[in-house]
Amino acid sequence: MDLATSVLGGLVVFSTFGAMAKILGTSVDHVATSGYGLAFVVYPETLSRMPLTHVWSILFFFMLFTLGLDSEFGLMETVLTCLQDEFPALRRRKSAVCITAGAICFLLGLPCVCPGGDYVVSLMDHYGADFAVLILAFWEVVAVMWGYGVKNVLMDLEYMLGAKPCFWWYWAFCWTTACPGIISFLFLYRMFNYKPLKDHEGDVYSQFAQNIGWFICTYTLLPVPVWFFYLVTKSFMMPDIVTWKQRKKFLFAPNRNWHPNDGRSLPASRTNLA
Repeated sequence: MDLATSVLGGLVVFSTFGAMAKILGTSVDHVATSGYGLAFVVYPETLSRMPLTHVWSILFFFMLFTLGLDSEFGLMETVLTCLQDEFPALRRRKSAVCITAGAICFLLGLPCVCPGGDYVVSLMDHYGADFAVLILAFWEVVAVMWGYGVKNVLMDLEYMLGAKPCFWWYWAFCWTTACPGIISFLFLYRMFNYKPLKDHEGDVYSQFAQNIGWFICTYTLLPVPVWFFYLVTKSFMMPDIVTWKQRKKFLFAPNRNWHPNDGRSLPASRTNLA
């Protein structure tokens, strides 16, 4: 279904670009745009030139609404689950926590719908969802597949599914090698081909605005090195850790708490994988 949706989406996008290019008497590359401008600039203009404009517009924006809504459910549930796991007392007040989190997100999103919201959204999208996502994704896959151990992940999947995943060797290769390699390539490609952010008129954002964007990117990534240095400092203060091998195991190797919380007995080999 993901493949079919991608093919359908590609047909719709490029047929729309072709139609707009023919109407305006120009080439597709002058019509094509990226980011949210595609959904809120190019498509509405195309729909306004079609028969039954109001019907297509309602269907299109209702589709965008449901698409954003289900994505927001997944993102918000991830945050709420982390909060409830860290502070179990919040589980008894889940409704209040959900309402509070939703209200906070609503207030934080208000600047995006102000007259200068276009600049705010562009900064957040360019700096907060570009370099930061690649870096965080790289460390996530490394932490799980090399820190926790791909063998442990496969054991957990076998426990949950009742059997090993089909073509488990292929998935292990993707998780341990292909994913980190491709993410690293994409990051280096973005770094070598980096261009300052521009507005819709082609003007480069001011240095002040770009500094804000890099601050957003840095703030997003800050928890990773801060937590790492906290654990390093903690390892030097623990009396039972005296050698570098013990410190390395404390920092990078999984312990017996890293497993599904179902009370099952775990093989001793789980604590020896790094």
